[in-house]
Amino acid sequence: MGASASTFAGRVLAVDSEHMAHGIWKPAAALVGAGVLGQLLWSQTSRHRNSIEPPWEYTIDKVGSRPKVPYSPERYFRWRRFWDYGGGITTDLYYHHITPLIHVTGRGFPVRAVAGGGNYVHPTTVLEVPIVIRGHRANIRFFGPNHLRPSYLLVEPEGPFAAEFADRIAKAGVEGRWVQAEGAAGGRNFRRLPRAQQEEMIGGLLGEADVKEQYDADVKKNPALDGELGYRSQVAVVLGVESWRKNKVAFFDPKQEKMVDAPPAPTAPATPPA
Repeated sequence: MGASASTFAGRVLAVDSEHMAHGIWKPAAALVGAGVLGQLLWSQTSRHRNSIEPPWEYTIDKVGSRPKVPYSPERYFRWRRFWDYGGGITTDLYYHHITPLIHVTGRGFPVRAVAGGGNYVHPTTVLEVPIVIRGHRANIRFFGPNHLRPSYLLVEPEGPFAAEFADRIAKAGVEGRWVQAEGAAGGRNFRRLPRAQQEEMIGGLLGEADVKEQYDADVKKNPALDGELGYRSQVAVVLGVESWRKNKVAFFDPKQEKMVDAPPAPTAPATPPA
């Protein structure tokens, strides 16, 4: 995993996320940090859980009969089902998805959250979409058979910037193979190619195959997830849970580093490199 430990106020804090040690985030962060995408507009990820049996109704082990205080095996073994101890699927699973996106997009604090949902059986609609980070000049889309750990990423320029994009990639110093956009000289429309041909071409594009071996070696030396990133990710999780439970917008002030009742003063957006 990407666990790390640090000393704070005489105590040791261990922070972890099951996805942060995955090599795909290193080239993605390099692309965003180099300004290849231009001004960031939004990012998107998702997670769902579907099973025959309710996912948190796992077997309760037999316990001793010695009474001490009012005790509930249900609460002790299936604590994820209770608001007293967690925030549902948001705290259980979403944390592992939002952490990489916060890392890749510059480690900023979330300042506002609006959440909705419920325990739906039917009718409902579920749409599966790829993880994506959208910018003014280009977008990063993550693909692969496992949506939890994408196997490759594709940098896709917006039409007006396609002609200059190969040069921007080269200047950023990020390894990969350029797939021409439709309309460019000798270009092909990647999205219209058969899936098998896409997979063949993608092997040489930016992705885990080019960086995983070196990145895994780096992870052994340097933690992939530190306390500061874990803190920022937890802010996002808590905001989402509070918004859903209280049925209202939740706000966070990065300067005061606490939840507030009104939108915090806006800060100037970061200007990406030219």
